Amino acid sequence: MTNAWRLLLSLILALCISCFPLLHAYAQTAAMKEPTTGKSLDVLLRIGSFSVQPNEETKFSITFLQHGTNNVQPFVDYYFKILKDGKQVFRVPSEQPVLHTPDGNVSVFYRFDSGGNYTVQVTVAGIAFQPIRPETASFPVQVAPEFPSAVVALAAAAVLAMIVGVKKPSKCL
Repeated sequence: MTNAWRLLLSLILALCISCFPLLHAYAQTAAMKEPTTGKSLDVLLRIGSFSVQPNEETKFSITFLQHGTNNVQPFVDYYFKILKDGKQVFRVPSEQPVLHTPDGNVSVFYRFDSGGNYTVQVTVAGIAFQPIRPETASFPVQVAPEFPSAVVALAAAAVLAMIVGVKKPSKCL
């Protein structure tokens, strides 16, 4: 293998390694489980996709579990909030104190306006028709800005230029 080919392969490898952190920013745990602050319940939060991006609808599936088990807790009164920089940007329900789920499962949809770090809070205010002191489970959510297509095009053009620019030596007879 010639030095030119080694250089080309090294550059391609360096490009792939340098892009890895950018791609990793899109990775998001699809399911997270946290106890409420008073440990009355555990909350399982599933996010509809691995990549949460601005201006795309995101589905949050919530399952209320009996603490320390995987048994679904029916008849839960709750509310759901999304915070950015400590400020509320979304709340369900918006006009009443709480919602009720008879089967312990609920889905909430939200469209993030911009990238950044958010916190999803699920607060439980009642279990099996009994009010409780509100207990909250919090989950971090990173909304990745759309991966710039210009960066991908530029990287592809650079690799193509390197491949075209490096000639494979011809064999002499």
